Amino acid sequence: MKEGAELKSPQESHIWKSDHPAHESRKEITKEVIQLFASKGMTYDECYKALEDINEALMYQSRFVTL
Repeated sequence: MKEGAELKSPQESHIWKSDHPAHESRKEITKEVIQLFASKGMTYDECYKALEDINEALMYQSRFVTL
C-alpha cells in the first residue's frame, strides 16, 4: 500500500486539524486500522472505504448507548 495515495474523491479531514486531547490517539488508531486492512492485500481506497464503514457502524451503535 502506498502511504499518502491520492483518493479518487478526497475529503478534507477534520481529524488531522483537531486540538482535542484525543487527537494523537485518533490518528494512531486510524493508521493502525488502515495498516490492518492493507496487510490483507486491500488497496488504500479499499482500506479507506472499510474505515468509513466502521465509522458509520460505530456512529449508528453509539446512538443506542445509555450512560
